[in-house]
Parts: sequence; C-alpha cells; structure tokens
Amino acid sequence: MTQTTKEFQFQDADIMLLCSDGITFRVHKSTLAKSSPVFEDMFVFSSEPPDSSEGGLTQRDSKLSSDPQVVELTETAEVLEQLLNYIYASQDELKKSTTYMPPLEEYQRVSRIFEASCKYEVESAQVAAAGALR
Repeated sequence: MTQTTKEFQFQDADIMLLCSDGITFRVHKSTLAKSSPVFEDMFVFSSEPPDSSEGGLTQRDSKLSSDPQVVELTETAEVLEQLLNYIYASQDELKKSTTYMPPLEEYQRVSRIFEASCKYEVESAQVAAAGALR
C-alpha cells in the first residue's frame, strides 16, 4: 500500500507520482509538462500501452478507468516534494527573488535536488540548487 503526503494531493489530478519510498503525489500532467521537457516527453509517449517489464507509466491498483495513471520514479518523496515546489511555484514568486527556494539546508539534500532537477530539466530548481551549492 502506498502513502501520501499532505502536499501536492490535488483532487483534479490526472497523474500520480510514486516515489521510491512508497509516497505518492497526485499532480497535473500539464503543469509538469510545462516545467519539464522530460515529463512532457514522458506524457506524449504514455498514450501507448507500456511494456510492463520496462516500468514507467502503469495503471497500478486502479479500479476505475478515471483513476490517474501512476508513474514510478526513482527519487524519494523528500526530493520530489522539493522539485514539485519549484514546478508549482508561480513565475511571479520566482521573479521576485533570485534566491527563492524552499528550505534546503543540507549539502547532500541540495545535491539530490540538483540531480533530480537536471534529470527532469526543471530549470528553476536547477538554478536555485546550483546557487545553494556555491
């Protein structure tokens, strides 16, 4: 059974992100795709049924066809939640301050967030994490 967090649990979500530690986030494909070319490509190719041996998009534990698709990711919930903070941050918030960042205290944690932001090409998170690592 998977767990959820209080953050990023949208009722109108059309995708569920399942983290490596079993935590899920119910989010919007369109928002992810606007912020990340990797997510955009993932959703373009998701219209084809995946080979179950390859992982990726599945209809895990879905009892209704209206249930959101599930994407299994290798990142932990801690890292993904920070990445989602950047994805869902309004452009106005990001423009107001070049130092806009959710709390990123530890070097290793910032490093993992930087790695994920590079993997999914989320530029706002890359800039913030790189700045924190300097």
